[in-house]
Amino acid sequence: MEADSPSNNKSKTSWHIIKSVTNKSKGNHGILSVEIDGKLCNDHLDMAKAFNSYFTSLTERTSVNPANTQATPSNVCPLNYFKQVFVRPFPRITLTPTMPKEITEIVRSLNSTNSHGYDEIPTGVLKHSLSFIISPLIYICNMSLLKGIFPTRLKF
Repeated sequence: MEADSPSNNKSKTSWHIIKSVTNKSKGNHGILSVEIDGKLCNDHLDMAKAFNSYFTSLTERTSVNPANTQATPSNVCPLNYFKQVFVRPFPRITLTPTMPKEITEIVRSLNSTNSHGYDEIPTGVLKHSLSFIISPLIYICNMSLLKGIFPTRLKF
């Protein structure tokens, strides 16, 4: 068991305050026993193992298309498998490259305040520097759409 860290205590205190303000006191909502293989079990570890076993084997017991019940070998390409299983084709998504006008309109629509996002760049600075950074912004956006990869630092 981990020792309580200051941040962990702070979190517990915050939740305690929230629960007291919302009148949500800690009640006994835990599961006391579960029937496993026809026997009543009250050991939490055995219950957790039974739930884990059930949910990890769920995909093996579930068929996507009952008419297509043949097993697929492990060396079959997943995309080919999906093409066989799903009768209707998926609609294609067509993304058009972004243009300077689109990026300019988006940046201009932002409120000119000193607030900033995760990048710590105030919107006022972003608006004033747009003419210098528009080309890299367009490049990043278009490459992201083209490659289907979104930069990790921009996901926040």
